[in-house]
Amino acid sequence: AYQKSGQASQAAASGDIATAMAQYEEAIALDPDDDQIKFWFLLTVADEHDQLEQVEPLFRDLFKKNSMWVECLQRYAEARPLKTEGLLEKLIALGA
Repeated sequence: AYQKSGQASQAAASGDIATAMAQYEEAIALDPDDDQIKFWFLLTVADEHDQLEQVEPLFRDLFKKNSMWVECLQRYAEARPLKTEGLLEKLIALGA
C-alpha cells in the first residue's frame, strides 16, 4: 500500500492528478484501514496542487471516521504552514 501511495504522490507531484487519484485508490484498496496514507495523500493534493475540490469528500469521510486527523492537521500546519491560503480553515470546517 505504501509503495502504491508513493507512486500516487509522485504522479501528483508531476501534476497528473487523475493518475494520482487512481493510484491512491489502489493503495487504499490494499490497506483500507490505513488512515495515515489517506491523510497525507489528501493533504498533498489539496495543498501542493490546490485541488481541494478533488479530495473534499474524502477529507470529510476521514474526519468523520476519526476527528484526531483534524488535530493532526492543525499541529502540522503550526509546524509547517500550508501553501494554499485559507486551506487550513476550509479543511477544519470539513471536520466540524
